[in-house]
Amino acid sequence: MRRLLVSFVSNPPHCPHLHYSENRNNFKFLPNPKCPRLYSSYSSKISYTISGRTEIHPTNIGVRLYCSYSSEMLSHPFLRGRETHHSTSIGSYSSKMFSHSYHIFRKDTFHGGSHRQPSSRSNIAMATSITSSTKKIVVVMGATGSGKSKLSIDLATRYFPAEIINSDKIQVSKGLNITTNKIPLSERRGVVHHLLGEYSGPELISPLDFRFNADTRISEITNRGKIPFVVGGSNSFIYALISNRFEPGVDFFDKVHPVQCVLSELRYNCCFVWIDVSRHVLHEYLDKRVDEMMCSGMYEELEKFFVQNGFSGSCTNQRTGLRKAIGVPEMEGYFRKLKFCKTAQEQRKIYEEAVREIKENTWQLAEKQVWKIQRLRESGWDLQRIDATSAFRSAMSPENDEIPARAIWENEVVLPSMKIVKHFLLE
Repeated sequence: MRRLLVSFVSNPPHCPHLHYSENRNNFKFLPNPKCPRLYSSYSSKISYTISGRTEIHPTNIGVRLYCSYSSEMLSHPFLRGRETHHSTSIGSYSSKMFSHSYHIFRKDTFHGGSHRQPSSRSNIAMATSITSSTKKIVVVMGATGSGKSKLSIDLATRYFPAEIINSDKIQVSKGLNITTNKIPLSERRGVVHHLLGEYSGPELISPLDFRFNADTRISEITNRGKIPFVVGGSNSFIYALISNRFEPGVDFFDKVHPVQCVLSELRYNCCFVWIDVSRHVLHEYLDKRVDEMMCSGMYEELEKFFVQNGFSGSCTNQRTGLRKAIGVPEMEGYFRKLKFCKTAQEQRKIYEEAVREIKENTWQLAEKQVWKIQRLRESGWDLQRIDATSAFRSAMSPENDEIPARAIWENEVVLPSMKIVKHFLLE
């Protein structure tokens, strides 16, 4: 007997591709092109049991390589194109991003005849011929407010057929669009964005959840002949996605670990574009951005949020999900105190205190993000640094109008980034 272990995720759980028996212990795949696609998945290893001996072959393949529709999956060499029954055991529900996880065990005899399987060696050769490491992705990194979204959209609309995968752990969650600074639909200029405001669970998704789901989106984007752009400031998510061997329980950015502990072996062929802004200029811009967000509806958005959801507990560790976003706990303190204010001066004072806290926490976040980026660079990640300081300084200067700032952004940020990505894609 030969046993092939793969895993897949279905969403919704009662996908017409899956036909269950009454006791839900058995099901079969049936082709149905009209059915919504199955989500791709990830399998950390393939295990064969042949003649009483088990061979473990690490690989990044799973149903992810079998494509989106069961009709295509059934034609895959591993499944031999036959309508088959599988025994299944429902896996854990730890992956919040997916509805359910299953393990599929396929048992086939291979005693000659038309159903004879290829040898184990040929199966593995076929499996490893299409791996994640052959996929080229572009990763746009930088501190919060450094222009990552703007740059990625400029590149995607003018130079490269790309789709963007958000890697900001707060922006993955649905809601509080202004507070979490999600890029508005009008500013996306037709570029498809993934994992942006998609998750509505009570908790933020974990780096492991992001690794699985972003890997699926990368496969889908490359299958469409486009380039995946991974864009966001959560370096822990980027590390979880790209690192070849990711250990969910280990924080490689913890200062107790030496930089040598950060793994430099990557599972994709990556082009890293690090857009950087000098500390003083970025802090000045972040202050301005917070003021603009508060004037653009952030105050009203959070006021409505607390009316609908109430206040959290007094302990910091009781904050979950979107309540961890910068701006939420600071304004919660403001709204708690507001009802006790008797004068407009008192209200103004506690408002200014909350805004000051938001700005300070945003500065701290930016500095942590830059530190993590530098740590990745020191560990061997080939990060191409683009200095956007002049563009930001010009944009904030009252003496300069908008045209010179745009020209500096174009010449010092967009064009150098385009050349880096173009060279990478042509390699």
